[in-house]
Amino acid sequence: MTTKLLLPKTFPGMATAPRAATQGPRHRQLPRAWKVLVGQTAGSRKRSGVCDDVVQCAELVRNQRVLLVVCADGAGSAMHGGAGARTAVTVAMRWLRTQLSARAKRHSAGEALALDWSPPELFAQIAAAITKRAMRLSKTPREFATTLTCVVASAHWTWVLQVGDGAVVLHDDASGWQVALWPQSGEFVNSTHFVTDVEVTWRQTLLPPADGLAVMTDGVAPIALDLAGHAAFAPFFEGIARELAAKEPGELEAPFLAMLRSPRMADRTDDDLTLVVALRRPGTPGGASDAPA
Repeated sequence: MTTKLLLPKTFPGMATAPRAATQGPRHRQLPRAWKVLVGQTAGSRKRSGVCDDVVQCAELVRNQRVLLVVCADGAGSAMHGGAGARTAVTVAMRWLRTQLSARAKRHSAGEALALDWSPPELFAQIAAAITKRAMRLSKTPREFATTLTCVVASAHWTWVLQVGDGAVVLHDDASGWQVALWPQSGEFVNSTHFVTDVEVTWRQTLLPPADGLAVMTDGVAPIALDLAGHAAFAPFFEGIARELAAKEPGELEAPFLAMLRSPRMADRTDDDLTLVVALRRPGTPGGASDAPA
């Protein structure tokens, strides 16, 4: 039986764009507490067909089960935006792993490990890595401009860090699908903030635990968010979550990518698309008692 993910019949707002060029997803199987589905496709106006979005996912067991999602969108106006995104994601994932390992040694299960994290320390490490790469190519860091979105989800809390116009949507039974941090806008129309800015404009929030989450780059926003109402467009997420609850991520990779590549999706946006949807598996709360010996 062929699985097909269907887009809602209506979308919030109106926009039109040519059909997008495509690139396959970068997916990592996470067979523990979370089901994670990842899809990517490149924007139609890129003759190279290369997607400058980068995403990494990992599930860790320290004294808690923790899901990490790190996503970056290399600026289309930057010559090496994709390289900047790869650098930012690599550095951020390493930094998050280090933070979790260090804090797991002195926090008991259930404590909010994220409360004393220092994002400026992360931004300094990203800046150093990008500057080093830029110098090797005789370029400026600005030519590696990229956004950054990080999510760390445990059974006790959800921490979100945002630089730029990526978005995170969280789900729990009481509230449904809710936007954790709305995409940032820059000083000018269609502009945003980057980790390569001289002064990084960032936001973070610590929220209650979620049983579902979605992380996206700005290309997905016209489809997944109600831009006028500043809210998640629930029908979009509900259809994907229903399929993911019933099947394993590997069974949905092809239809998920086909959905992102569909003409109806392309009619809404011509930007690179990256979408991560994750659901907590039933019976896996992720606390210390659930960790393997």
